[in-house]
Amino acid sequence: MAATSGTFSGNVTVGGQLILTGPWVADTPIPSLAMTAAPAGTSSIGISNDGNFYISTNGGVPQQITTGGSAVTSTFGRTGTVTAQNGDYSVAQVTGAAPLASPTFTGVVTEPVPTLPSQTANYFFAAPNGSAGAPSFRAIVAADLPTLNQNTTGTAANLSGTPALPNGTTATTQNAGDSSAKLATTAFTTTNFAAMSVSGSVGDIPKISGNNPTPTLMDSGVLSGPYPVPWITAVRGGGTAAFSQNVVKMWGVVLTYPLLTSGIIYNVTTADPGANSYDIGIACGQVSCGSYSAGQIMLDLGATAASTFSATTGGKTLSWTQGTKTLQPGKYYVVFTTNCAASCALLAAGGSSADITFQNGTTAGTTSGGVLANFTAPSDLWSWGANIPALVVK
Repeated sequence: MAATSGTFSGNVTVGGQLILTGPWVADTPIPSLAMTAAPAGTSSIGISNDGNFYISTNGGVPQQITTGGSAVTSTFGRTGTVTAQNGDYSVAQVTGAAPLASPTFTGVVTEPVPTLPSQTANYFFAAPNGSAGAPSFRAIVAADLPTLNQNTTGTAANLSGTPALPNGTTATTQNAGDSSAKLATTAFTTTNFAAMSVSGSVGDIPKISGNNPTPTLMDSGVLSGPYPVPWITAVRGGGTAAFSQNVVKMWGVVLTYPLLTSGIIYNVTTADPGANSYDIGIACGQVSCGSYSAGQIMLDLGATAASTFSATTGGKTLSWTQGTKTLQPGKYYVVFTTNCAASCALLAAGGSSADITFQNGTTAGTTSGGVLANFTAPSDLWSWGANIPALVVK
């Protein structure tokens, strides 16, 4: 900064610094100094050593003042090549600017996206019907639907008319005057159901009862099982049934009704108060008994000490270890076992030596500890001279 001529008085301050005091003569060079911040609580303006104007506002760091023709050195705090980023001003914030009326989207469109205006109900956004072109909202037409693999013509179209019956079926009619719809069937060939009669066979309908044209249906009064009725395996006593050591001994018996059972009653004719163990059970005596197969133990007392089982003579009542179970009608085995070798207990059995059975005291398999085990069931061997153990299965 220089004066052309003359003598001046006063002081020269640059960037808030006193650099000359008057009087001074024009053309006196002004020292080159960098502008520093104004004192706290004050502001200053001046020329720095790079020849540009700077301002220090309220003691702040001097900032260059942009003058006409100067380039913008930063935008939104970024220098160099400036590109738009999130957080910069939107188009709507720039006076006089507006987005394109119909913007074109390319690539992947991410939110936010423009909100479309309200459209006519049941219209959809699609290309023109039958040609390529800019999409618009329009009504759906048949050409918009793909071809399905279902039959949409021919027999399906005939459903609104009289459908044809499938191959192998014949139409049936009822008595005259009945115009209700009839079902097609392959089982009946009678053409007039009104001809049926309870007094005789008509076509495919068998005779229902005697010559009574109006039979009366009645409840038989028989309740369905299972029944809590005791099953007595031998109808008379007087004989004896013995145990065999460490094997399964069996007699064949037949149950004729569903039985609900939780235990048995038996009669000791010869006591055993010793240290032996005994077991009585029911095993499957046919190919299958529900989930059991032939030779499997279904019910038993378990290894029972002689002190409980046969300490004294007379009737004894014991429960199955399996709890309460239903036995369906069928063939079964009454099965015995013990670990007793001598002076064993004896139980009451049929007294005529003429009981009929399909196994008469046959032995099979092995046991230990006086408890029953599953065994391979033998083939039936019918006998008319058995003494079946007289048990009450209750």
